Amino acid sequence: MLTDCEPSIVLVGKRYAEPVGAVAADVEAVKHALVIDASPGEPEALCDFLSGAADAPPGAEIPEDATALLLYTSGTTGAARGVMHSHSNMIRRIEARTTAFDDHRLEKVGMLAVPIFHVTGMQVVVETVASGGALAIMPQFKSDDFLRMIETEGVMMAVVVPTMLAQIVEHPRLDDFDLSSLKILVYGGSSISPDLIRTAMRKLPCMFSQGYGLTEAGVTWLAPGDHSLEPPTNGRDPLESVGRAIPGIEIAVVDNDGNRLPPGETGEITVRGGDLMQGYWRQEEETARAIRDGWFHTGDNGYLDENGLLFIAGRKKDTIIRGGENIAPIEVENVLASHEAVAEAGVFGIPDPKWGEIVAAAVVLKPSAQASQEELIDFCRDRIAGFKRPERIFFTEKLPRNASGKLVTRELRRIYADS
Repeated sequence: MLTDCEPSIVLVGKRYAEPVGAVAADVEAVKHALVIDASPGEPEALCDFLSGAADAPPGAEIPEDATALLLYTSGTTGAARGVMHSHSNMIRRIEARTTAFDDHRLEKVGMLAVPIFHVTGMQVVVETVASGGALAIMPQFKSDDFLRMIETEGVMMAVVVPTMLAQIVEHPRLDDFDLSSLKILVYGGSSISPDLIRTAMRKLPCMFSQGYGLTEAGVTWLAPGDHSLEPPTNGRDPLESVGRAIPGIEIAVVDNDGNRLPPGETGEITVRGGDLMQGYWRQEEETARAIRDGWFHTGDNGYLDENGLLFIAGRKKDTIIRGGENIAPIEVENVLASHEAVAEAGVFGIPDPKWGEIVAAAVVLKPSAQASQEELIDFCRDRIAGFKRPERIFFTEKLPRNASGKLVTRELRRIYADS
């Protein structure tokens, strides 16, 4: 990434100063790798570097369409790419989110518990500062520290990914913490089962909302009012969706030829408007492939229902094709995750001489819980179509995830390639 974007200055915490400094030393463009939390007199201390600055800030006129941020994609389906966002992109993102919050906008204390190099983490920083609020920062997520910080700092809003939410609601001393300041918990980043959301709703004294987007663009918002403790008696559960388009964003689900599909039909999710990226850094061909006629092609499959709710069917590249039938891993993952013994599941395809691919799952069991392959396959029997049921289940202590908490499906395929 440093070689790609050629920064002149790198800012780093002391914890990572040695490895980052070693990498930065090999990049000609980098003049300084400044250590944020170093004490005066220590090598490359940020405070020493700033001490020589002029009292008056330099004059600068910055156009709204100038690039403000270069954020790298998580690389779950390939090499990470630099995503360019302008100043106006970030302003629109703030405006869209505060409109979505409506009466739930927060102006006091927000918590940064997700990585700041991820678009969600950066958004928490920018939104909180823009609303005149204070920011409570977690250097690294631990459920104990998360709960304690809500209590001691009076945190009103926090953003988590599903694996974090599971650790929070399963904390053995959850009731010992005073969480009364927490008004809203935003979750997203990867697939999540409605069972986990409803468990959190019963245990935590706050509203919930979900955000869906990519490094390239914010897309949808599932509002607190769409969260119900009781599943619907008919129709698809809204908690299986990722919500409706945020203000300023238009969503179209299209087939392989780019034709818009009607509600209920699955295809690729495309979006335009809002805070759509400027493009990929130094990758004009990749940008042209991703943005066509003003529409950004997300690489995610899904469908819109009649009410405008968007349901995700997983990455196009992760779709399992068994005997000509397309299977969305997320649908199978949600079924497995609803089993009382399952903490989380990752579903993927493995080659098969008869069907082309068959469905496999890597499953993490809850502490002290037990379940067999046969039991979990039987559990799926009445809850999902026969061709979607997993035929192989592998038990593991943890699933491969990147630093943003997203499941890296290609790693599952690699790990179990010989199985």
